[in-house]
Amino acid sequence: RNLIMSGALTKRNHCFIIKLAQTNHKATVHVCTCCEEGIKMIKKFVIEIGILWVWFLVYMVIVTIRKGPVSALYFYPKEVGEKAISLGLTTRKEMKSRKLFALILLILGDFFIPYIMITKVNGANTFTQYFIQYAILFYGMEFFDWFFVDTLWVAKTNWWIISGLEDLNHLWHDPGIKKYKMLTMIPVSLIFALIFALLCMGLVRIW
Repeated sequence: RNLIMSGALTKRNHCFIIKLAQTNHKATVHVCTCCEEGIKMIKKFVIEIGILWVWFLVYMVIVTIRKGPVSALYFYPKEVGEKAISLGLTTRKEMKSRKLFALILLILGDFFIPYIMITKVNGANTFTQYFIQYAILFYGMEFFDWFFVDTLWVAKTNWWIISGLEDLNHLWHDPGIKKYKMLTMIPVSLIFALIFALLCMGLVRIW
């Protein structure tokens, strides 16, 4: 009888060990799968942010191609624009129309390009996914604007200096002016991500 009970207990222990091993194996496989998916998503984000960098570069070319920096006076502090008008370099009406065009183009690009990436490429379909992914992509694009455009191109080259307005260079031609921009862009990115997610939810319901 003792031998029978001992055998039964041994068999139960053996079964328990097998089940435990199977459970651990499944957990390990699940963790590995999650890690692989996470790495794939990070790679996607890197590529997509790179594409958004290209888009922003194309945008800057479009808004400055006609008259160089004079075409984009709306990017400068107000004092620079006012003096440019007084010198006859541009008109208030022209500045407003160019600013409106640039704003509409930027909004369309900043919405529809990430929308295609997030919904069609990444397969996002929930509010949380829309929100998080847009916040990441938008913030990544803003890094290009801050580092490559504002810091390296605008503040450290002479391309943006307009003849006759040099006395106002101290208002904008300095890398230190926007050194904390990326910190201020964190709440901005979250606000835009919230708007984007709400719009996406509305579009999903309409379609």
